[in-house]
Amino acid sequence: MSTEQPHDAEEPRTMHYTRSDPSKYPTTPEGQAAAAEGAAAHYAADSGTMRRAYSSVEISRLVRDSANPRTPIGQFQRGMLELVAALERNRVADRALAGDPNPTDADALEYVYEIADRYEQAQQDDAQRERFLDAITAELTPDDLRALRLAADVAVAVTPRVIVAEADDGKDPKQIAGEIGLSSARVYDLLRAERARRAALDTSPE
Repeated sequence: MSTEQPHDAEEPRTMHYTRSDPSKYPTTPEGQAAAAEGAAAHYAADSGTMRRAYSSVEISRLVRDSANPRTPIGQFQRGMLELVAALERNRVADRALAGDPNPTDADALEYVYEIADRYEQAQQDDAQRERFLDAITAELTPDDLRALRLAADVAVAVTPRVIVAEADDGKDPKQIAGEIGLSSARVYDLLRAERARRAALDTSPE
């Protein structure tokens, strides 16, 4: 009996592991927070959920909603989330005690972005959409709803102006359409109408 192995036999493989250098780990709270948030942001970007710059609060929510605690990577993600949350709470408390009027660096549009993202994800099926609407119903007050409705009116009113500004900066109308969420034909129509309106104003008598 021949002892030669077939030529297509798979060669043994060795996995090499290099231990990281602990002396390079961040030692300050600021450095640890940056490392934790960077890892969370890297995870969110790899998972395809990053379409814009997210706050640390939103990154924490993304990791929390995506992490599976039954797996090693899920446990790691949860650990990073807990570290981010703890460091964020300490940072906010320190800034608040120092008299910072906006210790969380809150973005005025952050909640609007969150609602939009959640609504977009809820379009996958009718049941998920109903659950989202029920949750939003419990969150919003009549004053909140009024503000959102007025903000929607403002968004519609300024859309042609934003389109012209972006086009004047050299952006292609098709790209503008994708970013705003309108069809290319609609963007071209609004672009022509807004430029015509401005031209009429420029030629009108004082």
